[in-house]
Amino acid sequence: MNLAKFTKTLLGCACAALVLAPAGSAQAKGFKVIYTFCSQNNCSDGGIPYGGLILDNKGNLYGTTSIQGNLKCHSPFGCGTMFELTTQGALTGLHSFKTGQGQESLANLVPDKKGNLYGSLTYGGNDGCNKAGCGTVYKLAADGTETTLYVFTGGADGGNPFGTPIMDKDGNLYGTTVGGGLNACGGGCGTVYKVTPSGTETVLYNFCSDIQNGNCLDGIFPEAGLIADKAGNLYGTVVGGGSNGYGAVFELAPDGTETVLYSFKGGATDGGTPEAAVIADSNGNLFGTTIQGGSGGDGTVFKLTPGGVESVLHSFTGGSDGDYPTASLIEDNKGNLYGTTFRGGGSGCAFNGSYGCGTVFEVTQKGTEKVLHNFGSGSDGFYPYGSLVADGLGNIYGTAPFGGSTGWGTVFMIEQ
Repeated sequence: MNLAKFTKTLLGCACAALVLAPAGSAQAKGFKVIYTFCSQNNCSDGGIPYGGLILDNKGNLYGTTSIQGNLKCHSPFGCGTMFELTTQGALTGLHSFKTGQGQESLANLVPDKKGNLYGSLTYGGNDGCNKAGCGTVYKLAADGTETTLYVFTGGADGGNPFGTPIMDKDGNLYGTTVGGGLNACGGGCGTVYKVTPSGTETVLYNFCSDIQNGNCLDGIFPEAGLIADKAGNLYGTVVGGGSNGYGAVFELAPDGTETVLYSFKGGATDGGTPEAAVIADSNGNLFGTTIQGGSGGDGTVFKLTPGGVESVLHSFTGGSDGDYPTASLIEDNKGNLYGTTFRGGGSGCAFNGSYGCGTVFEVTQKGTEKVLHNFGSGSDGFYPYGSLVADGLGNIYGTAPFGGSTGWGTVFMIEQ
């Protein structure tokens, strides 16, 4: 293993766009499961991979699982793992988290140029946040040494980071916590944070700082990660608040000024409750998903122009096209968008036929949606939650946190 051979991954840098490289409009040649978790003794390889994957320049995949691994964890199911996986299905465990380091990764990994990996764990690290722990930010060095950079307390510093952090050129990490910060929401309304390479944490913004008539106009509960432009402005989403209560897309300037770029209405024309991070194209347009709203009421793929004009590219119906898109999108060089839905895909789901087991989809800039795969056999996995990644040939890779032959989730590939 040589972690120093990572390519530049846009989730791990300050940049205007998240553009990954399917070579054109998808014409899927085939779906296959590359790896099924809990395939090693005592589930030392982990299970339930909620997070997405990253890819190095040799075609190796890296990701996390939310449970199992080393059982020296106050959770009876383990604290989760970090892994390396070849596209031929050979998995190498990089690290098993232990009590105190944190547990349950929902986010992607972030590499630096020296081959170190960074990430966040949603729970653990301490006994706060209802004794489940408030989460951590960590580093795994290229030699396999794990360092907990920061442990959240759930107070003013924030708590429970769900989304993937990003890294600037100086190695500082930026992310969000869904809890902590201001107490207007009970357990906190969420924060935007910065963690330096030495582990110093700074809260850059507290949500619900703008309250009018009992509404948090600036938003509450940021579940997703951030992206950044060349000027250092950060962009993200909140699942609640905004002027209509259905969440918002926001910009945070380097001086800490937050601007709501769009507040969702939760209706048929715009969607509501964005759980995923946005991506950006070279023209400054933002693209994302909502889990509610749209003409079918089952979520949307949306576009937001630099001028704040929002349009729905696709409204999910909850049927064969999918339902409940939780993951951020990726974009190819023709502007086609690719993502997953947590449910939907029509009948035939071995686990839950009434809602469907999820899909992998493509949406063009003109709004034409194509389903690349319907999960449903059980052996292929179900309920895909994390974002996709693509190689230079346009092959798409992702995770399904449940199902597979063991029931503990899969890594899959869609060949183009």
